[in-house]
Amino acid sequence: MSGSMQSVQQATKTNVWLYAICTESSTDQCLALCNLKNKQHRPMSGSTQSVQQAKQTNVWFCAICTASKTDQCLALCNLKNKQHRPMSGSTQSVQQAKQTNVWLCAICTASKTDQCLALCNLKNKQHRPMSGSTQSVQQATQTNVWLYAI
Repeated sequence: MSGSMQSVQQATKTNVWLYAICTESSTDQCLALCNLKNKQHRPMSGSTQSVQQAKQTNVWFCAICTASKTDQCLALCNLKNKQHRPMSGSTQSVQQAKQTNVWLCAICTASKTDQCLALCNLKNKQHRPMSGSTQSVQQATQTNVWLYAI
């Protein structure tokens, strides 16, 4: 994502983003999870090297916001070709998320800051913007620049 490295660093400092960085592999393994409870980032065991590789190749970002304490990664978004690839074994969790109105965080690249502008409501497929982000969300929707996990 153009300009995302700086934004990721800023997001880490300001606790704005709920995100995970992943690499493209046959298993679609999620290599870093965001702790939704305290907004601190907890890498999975042995993920440091792969996370660095992911940043360098700029392929995967995973959008996470479960509105629960499970920090469960439900889906991965392929930023390269805009296709959504569920993680291995995640289908059931995604269905549960839709049924229980669990939220996933949508990453919007409508600006060079790569701000996380909105959340996706999995139950009714409607996007609810965060405070102050309505205009940017509309622009993102119109220009098809949303990359989100469903």
